[in-house]
Amino acid sequence: MHNLTVNLGLRVSLFGTYSEKNRNAWNWEASRFNPTRFAVDPVYGELLDGNAGSTPVPFNPVTFQIDPGVVSDLGLVRCGYDGTPPVA
Repeated sequence: MHNLTVNLGLRVSLFGTYSEKNRNAWNWEASRFNPTRFAVDPVYGELLDGNAGSTPVPFNPVTFQIDPGVVSDLGLVRCGYDGTPPVA
């Protein structure tokens, strides 16, 4: 005789679903990351761009924006879009 076991679960959030008012949520996908392009400076911990002569990736610490030219190779994808962020 065979037994059938069914496990059911329910996930509930007391905070509602995540949303960002400017639709500016991002995720990282390993399959889109280009490890041959980037390195980390061992002294300062900065992300270096090999395509730009191993210079630090431009980053605005006030707005937390990364240079749009490196976003696709970093593996960053915009949630809810086709994966390519709009250039501001």
